[in-house]
Amino acid sequence: MTPELLWSGVWSEGRLIDVMLALVAVEVLVVAVMRQRKRRGPPMLPFLCNVLAGACLMLALREAFHAQSIPLILVLVSASGLFHLLDLYFRWVRPSAGVRT
Repeated sequence: MTPELLWSGVWSEGRLIDVMLALVAVEVLVVAVMRQRKRRGPPMLPFLCNVLAGACLMLALREAFHAQSIPLILVLVSASGLFHLLDLYFRWVRPSAGVRT
């Protein structure tokens, strides 16, 4: 199998997005464990809002690759927008939330 065919299969099946989502899950776990052990790091709620906004977009893209239902894609994109707004709220309205350790 040529690299071009392998790479096109990764994109067409959405496998790369699955790998990215797994890495995001590992990132969340590492940050949570580090916060628990070191009592430092980003506040979890704003961090999760940021991560979930990106994860919802990745899920929507994966669903679009699989030509799944348009309403599901719209729900995922809308959820991403909601998480993004919450993230902005924590950064803008409550700037001290990003400073706490």
